[in-house]
Amino acid sequence: MRLAQTATFPASALKSGMDLIETVIALAACVVLLIVAILLDRRPYQPGKLNYIPLMIIALAVCLVLGRHLVDFNSLTDT
Repeated sequence: MRLAQTATFPASALKSGMDLIETVIALAACVVLLIVAILLDRRPYQPGKLNYIPLMIIALAVCLVLGRHLVDFNSLTDT
């Protein structure tokens, strides 16, 4: 009877979460998306114009989560 072989993974494959650079890039992209949605929403009303409010709510929520992640990341690396 042969035992199942365990897979070996490199240390980088076991690492979970986002690094600082990835978080900053995602936060910057989210802020740009939020600004674009605000600018597009401020245009005069035309029939059939898309509603950007849900996009702004989601982008703002993601910005808050990523900002919190940056605060946690910095507090963990200082120790």
